[in-house]
Amino acid sequence: MKIQNILLLVLIPVCVISAVLLLRWNGTVSPDEIANVKPIKGTFPENNKNNLPSDSFSASSESKNFDAARTNNPDEGNDPTLDYDKISENLREKSVENALEDMMKSVSKNTDNTVDGKNNAKGSNLKDGNKTGGAGSSQSNSNENDDIAFGKGKNKDKSDKARRKDTDNENQQIQAQVKSLLNEAKQALDQGDYNKASELLQKSLELDPNSRDVLRSMANLYKKTGDYQGEVDVYKRWMSNNPNDPTPHYFLADTYRRQGNYDLAYRELQQFTQMNGEKPSTYAMASGIYRQMGMKEEEGQALTSWVNTDPNSPDARLALADYYRRSNDYNSAINQYQTAIQLAPGNVSSYVALGSLYSRMGMFSEAEAQYQQVLQLQPNNTTAQLLLAQTYHRQGDVNSALQMYQYIAQNSKDPSQVRQAQHAINRIERQMNINPPVKQK
Repeated sequence: MKIQNILLLVLIPVCVISAVLLLRWNGTVSPDEIANVKPIKGTFPENNKNNLPSDSFSASSESKNFDAARTNNPDEGNDPTLDYDKISENLREKSVENALEDMMKSVSKNTDNTVDGKNNAKGSNLKDGNKTGGAGSSQSNSNENDDIAFGKGKNKDKSDKARRKDTDNENQQIQAQVKSLLNEAKQALDQGDYNKASELLQKSLELDPNSRDVLRSMANLYKKTGDYQGEVDVYKRWMSNNPNDPTPHYFLADTYRRQGNYDLAYRELQQFTQMNGEKPSTYAMASGIYRQMGMKEEEGQALTSWVNTDPNSPDARLALADYYRRSNDYNSAINQYQTAIQLAPGNVSSYVALGSLYSRMGMFSEAEAQYQQVLQLQPNNTTAQLLLAQTYHRQGDVNSALQMYQYIAQNSKDPSQVRQAQHAINRIERQMNINPPVKQK
């Protein structure tokens, strides 16, 4: 009896292990089993429930069925049309880029005017010197001496003009060479050929050590390669060569900010604002760095100064509206968005931003009106179409949302938007299968 028990204790585990091994190594899997295989967590974002951000945009006005469908389909949280922060952030970055471009043009213009003024002053001094020389030689009452002095002055004037012309031609040739080398360097940068870009930029600096465009491209090269010290050195060289130019202080502040050295970044930013003066570009650009350093109070002050300095700027209004939105001061944000719309009724970005804020607040009817306004201005604006479809869906109007997504999928020329629309269509169809509409008796 004992022997039988021992055999049973040994044989049962052996049989179990053998069965497991046979199942594990069996290569035949039915189609049904394949269909039921679940993806590994994290492989497909739409099925990764644990990593999805919480949906903070739901409203009590939505139907219970729609809420249930959203619970069963958490992939809606990954829909790009819900990224309100990204929409407003893109608008803010665009306004800062516009301010930077305007400032660079302004500084270049002032630099050119200064150079022209110096050249004109030199020419004027030469002319005055010729006249003075002629008058001094005419102190004699002899007509012959007057004629000789006049002839010498005339010849000297011609010689000076010829030298200036030669100098101008030489400068133009140098600038043409620098421009050509710079264009080649930028192409090399875009292609990732950093060694070639460095060589071309070094040659450009040898021809024109003060070129702001070349220095900026050189700093950009160091930025791409992660050489912070090289980037800092270029901006300091820029400051040394162009002591009256505030631009390198702004770029150096941003470099220090990316390094995490906020004290030095703040110092350079203060230097930039002092040099650039009370201009819209000053506050627009400074606010961007304050924003990235998390200095909310300074950012708010800069944006308020921007609006006060240029109250008719839609960019300033949009940037301040975004600041209020991030501060959860929605009423102030709405006022600024509405003012931006009044200042530039044709700027669809204002309508999109305001509509996105309304959606965030659960005011879907108001959001829908903003997106409809965009489509009146630009009927083929797919972004507005996607946002409008999403708004329909958020209100529980599944049929209107489905129709809009189908229209986008059939008519959009952007493959990513087509995929996005098709993804939404599939999601809605799954929701409708889960919660079929109740037939009226």
